Amino acid sequence: MESCQHILSGVLSADVGGENISEFQAAYQEIFDRHETIHLLVDSEKLDDARLDFFEKDGNIILDISPLAIKHFNWRADKIEFSATFGGSIEIISIPFHSIKRLYAKETGKGMNFSWEVA
Repeated sequence: MESCQHILSGVLSADVGGENISEFQAAYQEIFDRHETIHLLVDSEKLDDARLDFFEKDGNIILDISPLAIKHFNWRADKIEFSATFGGSIEIISIPFHSIKRLYAKETGKGMNFSWEVA
């Protein structure tokens, strides 16, 4: 079976809560292994990226972070980064871990909720 270890080879712990990051990675791997579409539910109030405001609805933004939808997925100490195409332009997107509310599969809704504590 295909693995996403190359995608998940980043940070295993960070100031935002290492246990949550490990759980995030495990949930990502599980959805990836089921060949489902990986979505993030992000708290738009905790983002500082006006480019994503267009996608905001009820204080949330939903992003498809499946390997087919994004490129250059990177783990940092306090955020994930990737490039995606918006309106025909390739953009680098940075999502702080503390803004992530849920990681889930679009097809089934199965996933994990998160509550991050920033140190």
